[in-house]
Amino acid sequence: MAFANSMYSMDNKVTSWALDFNSRFTDNLSNQLLFTYTNIEDMRGSNSSPFPFIDIMAGFDDAGNPILEPYMSAGYELFTWNNGVKNKIYNVTDNVTWNIGNHRLMGGISFEHQYANNAYMRNGTGYYRYYSVEDFLNGAAPESFALTYGFNGEKEPNAQVTFNQLGISLRKQGRWQDAIVEYKKALKLVPNSGVLFYNIALAHAEGKENDLAVNSMLKALSLDGALPRSSPNIALNMAKVFSRGYPLDKAQKCLEITLELQPENSEAQNLLCDIRAKLAREEEEEKAGMGGSRSSLAAELAERHAGAPVGVRRR
Repeated sequence: MAFANSMYSMDNKVTSWALDFNSRFTDNLSNQLLFTYTNIEDMRGSNSSPFPFIDIMAGFDDAGNPILEPYMSAGYELFTWNNGVKNKIYNVTDNVTWNIGNHRLMGGISFEHQYANNAYMRNGTGYYRYYSVEDFLNGAAPESFALTYGFNGEKEPNAQVTFNQLGISLRKQGRWQDAIVEYKKALKLVPNSGVLFYNIALAHAEGKENDLAVNSMLKALSLDGALPRSSPNIALNMAKVFSRGYPLDKAQKCLEITLELQPENSEAQNLLCDIRAKLAREEEEEKAGMGGSRSSLAAELAERHAGAPVGVRRR
């Protein structure tokens, strides 16, 4: 039996609005300014006042063993206190259009800011479990007790991060070390994000830290095996990173996916020919007992195909 206030609700709220401002300066020159805002809140709720959650078990069986099945439950639901996710996204885009005879020139800028806040405190109001109603009524010690609290007296701790567009922007400015710092902040919120490890790998590759780049890309692939198929550019970028280290077979696979998605990609075609040639030569050397060096082959490939890959944005 559970009292009504021990239940919980899921409150999912989405607020979104947009402002589109169009200007015509002359017959040939116009401008569009677009601003969008989205606020998403997924929060657990309760009608209970802050109070420990209490489970009273069904007592003991005939052999004297405790029956670990709730007979009665009351209090603030275990997983609801300070449990919620908040996301805010701002986007500003400004485009200028200039008509020149039969031609139209368009240029513009775009800025996006993403904010995420996540909080979770199981047992945030405390938890008590008693073997039986008699133990509870007679003031016996609880069978179990738990309490989760914030560090340094923080009543509602949470993790928040400005998402990885900042990291991508920093990497494009050549500030790859700062970009990695931002990506790792984001990982605290979404530790199993293959996209974040992908972007970390690109930042390490930018800084010529090839071993760290390869390890991060392998982690990205282990977390999201479908990542190479999400875009031919992503598959190509992954191949470039893998070609800097030992997993040349993975580089080859990513390039094959790139060409499957975009058959006319000449950069992927050239890199795939090189990798296949290197793998074939390595196999011949191994058969001849020469023990071909994977690291030297990878270094040669990395030098020939050192183009800077592009980051990925995904929430």
